[in-house]
Amino acid sequence: MTSAARAAVLLLVLSLVLAAPATALETALETALETATGAGADAAAPWGPSAEPESPREANHVRVDLRASASGIAPNGSVELALTLGHEDGWHSYWLNPGDAGLPTTIEWILPQGFTIENTRWPTPLRIEDRGAVSYGYEGEVSILATLRAPASMPEGQEHEIEARVSLLACKELCIAETTVARLRIGSGGSTAPSSPGRLRVCRRGRPRAGQR
Repeated sequence: MTSAARAAVLLLVLSLVLAAPATALETALETALETATGAGADAAAPWGPSAEPESPREANHVRVDLRASASGIAPNGSVELALTLGHEDGWHSYWLNPGDAGLPTTIEWILPQGFTIENTRWPTPLRIEDRGAVSYGYEGEVSILATLRAPASMPEGQEHEIEARVSLLACKELCIAETTVARLRIGSGGSTAPSSPGRLRVCRRGRPRAGQR
């Protein structure tokens, strides 16, 4: 507030004190202060209108897909499952044993009553070297195979939902913890014809190999 503005406010206050009732004095004083300071409706203008912050939306950098070798499963029968991890370019995740850095990838299976998962086979990981640290993980597209076993007794003609909850650490220049759920439905009894011919990839066994970087 400038000296001239302060003087004007003081003169106005003195005149009102002598001639006006208390309520009128308060109203006039507020008006004088707003006029002198530029406060009021436009006071927030230099900062712009207020707005709610936009909620962050982050897509996972590792896509997860679940497929079965057949569309149906017989009582006490089994089908092969392929849980495929598709990494964005430049991103990687980690093996069961991540090595010097990273976190292990985990799978939580949510199955109908009586169903079990057997013989999980992980693909051979890459050897990832970064500033002297050695880690083991995956890039590109890889598949984890597992065997789904049905109970000895189950009603025919029903569909069963198989769910895999995958938790992993996706890394590029930074690392982000991601959890993705993949689901499929498989019938009981009936056809056990292949549901995705050629889509189940063979997991290779062996020692970790050097990654191309």
